[in-house]
Amino acid sequence: MEFPRSQSDEIQLWITFEARKYTNRQEGRAAGGGRQFGGRDAIFSATLPVPPNMSSSVSANYERGETAVNPLIEGAMALAGEGEGRLRVLGSFASKLPIIKGLSPGFIADLTTSGYFGAVDMDQSEMRFTQMEHRNFQFNFNMIAKNNEESAVMEAIASGFETNALPSPSRITNEKMFHPPLWSWYVMSREGRQFNSRTWAGQPQTSVLTDVRVNRTAAGGAYATSSGKPMAINLALNYTELEPAVRDPEGTRILSRSRSNRRASF
Repeated sequence: MEFPRSQSDEIQLWITFEARKYTNRQEGRAAGGGRQFGGRDAIFSATLPVPPNMSSSVSANYERGETAVNPLIEGAMALAGEGEGRLRVLGSFASKLPIIKGLSPGFIADLTTSGYFGAVDMDQSEMRFTQMEHRNFQFNFNMIAKNNEESAVMEAIASGFETNALPSPSRITNEKMFHPPLWSWYVMSREGRQFNSRTWAGQPQTSVLTDVRVNRTAAGGAYATSSGKPMAINLALNYTELEPAVRDPEGTRILSRSRSNRRASF
């Protein structure tokens, strides 16, 4: 489905969203969803103008932890003549030796916490990486129908996003549900040329639709076309990537876990 139908040649950039069946196979996840024996074709597709409000976010978690710098190694390197500040490095190296730590505790204390020169111990822990939060993508579309045909397409697109954000019931047992579809999207020109995902889309990996908000009174009230369908709809979408993202060894691409695991060996 494509919206709008009228004057579409005036739109420079389009974005297409595609939903496919969930899969736990890495090959299918890397390809945006779908199953080898259940079909990889999209079960829902919608093409809209690239919105003025489109954003992505990357968030990493760090916590304070013990420094990864090893004084013994640094001290050995200083003895070998590598690096600057050899005197300080050697001092740190010596302070780690039990025999030095055991010499004249009163003298050591006098030079540190209560020393004449005011030398004190300081927490020298550093920020240690723990995990990546899954990336988020947000889109906000304002759709206004110019005729009954466009209002029908507009309504079908909004309902399609709402429907395909949901799980489906199992036909075998009431205890289980089938996972909601997996999503992918891409941006293309009005001539149909697909752009590199880095240019406009933010290199999205296979995602899940975590939030759909539809305002069917976006015209400021309950305004309808002659067919009785909404005249204006505001559609807000939030996607979260299914798997943690990493960068490739060259630092030029973003990869999902499945795509990273399937890349060529080094």
